[in-house]
Amino acid sequence: MNEREVPRGEGAPVDVLIVEDSRFDVELLTEALAEALPAARTHVVRDEQGLAAALTDGDYALILSDYELPGFSGEEALEIARRLAPETPVIFVSGVIGEDNAVE
Repeated sequence: MNEREVPRGEGAPVDVLIVEDSRFDVELLTEALAEALPAARTHVVRDEQGLAAALTDGDYALILSDYELPGFSGEEALEIARRLAPETPVIFVSGVIGEDNAVE
């Protein structure tokens, strides 16, 4: 397993960064992660500045991002992640992304 793979099951803590403005959606993501990956430690940011600061200060195994945030988009989040944490996978978790954007 390389250093960026997310281990399954019990073991060392895995830091997951969640980019989400909705407290309800954060709760759902956190619960799903706790069930699927008990070692996950979630960190939440709600805006562009928070994302940049988190990626500058921390090392995350995975980034889960909403696609549409107030004043900030998933595309912008992906661009920041590519610049500051190019090896960290980014997964969009959104009900509004649309098929065309998902393909792109």
